[in-house]
Amino acid sequence: MNKKATNPSRTSNSGPEFEPLVRASKVAKLLDVSSKTVYRWATSGTLPHRHLEGTTVRFLLSEIRVWVDCQGADGCRCWSSSETSISERI
Repeated sequence: MNKKATNPSRTSNSGPEFEPLVRASKVAKLLDVSSKTVYRWATSGTLPHRHLEGTTVRFLLSEIRVWVDCQGADGCRCWSSSETSISERI
């Protein structure tokens, strides 16, 4: 028998779903900044992130959304309000 492997995240009763970690380049694109800026914010403790093996850093988009919302609440926005909201892009 040749059974196809199924992706557990696509089945309805597969248990808890895990949010994928994303690279700095994706976060940079969403925030409209450079990857270097994303890494600088992460290493300074400004931006929420996860350290993996060695120097590898990844991000949860849900945490980035919360971070963006908090930045807007303080009145410090690095994007124009006339543009699409960052929360809509994420």
